Amino acid sequence: MDSLSVSVSAHVTFRIYSATGTEVRTLALGHQSAGWYQTRKRAAYWEGKNNFGESVVSGVYFYTLTIRSDTGTGDFSATRNMVILKSFCIGDSGAGLLATMRR
Repeated sequence: MDSLSVSVSAHVTFRIYSATGTEVRTLALGHQSAGWYQTRKRAAYWEGKNNFGESVVSGVYFYTLTIRSDTGTGDFSATRNMVILKSFCIGDSGAGLLATMRR
């Protein structure tokens, strides 16, 4: 998904919604110490599947990042949109997935 910067120790959650507003996936990253998270293992990563493990279709999606600090100060929430484009090629063993996020 995207790299993430947390300025204070906090609980971090990403919620992904379809264009109709239906929740598609929740990524609960749990408690994160202050810092910069860039790698797939530590940043917010969405593999293009819903909460049931099914692949989503191409289209416009929205995600909400919520940061709840331990102290109650520095709480943050923001919603952004992204476009998922899947491509299938004849003879290709897999599908490509591209997420474009707009800030």
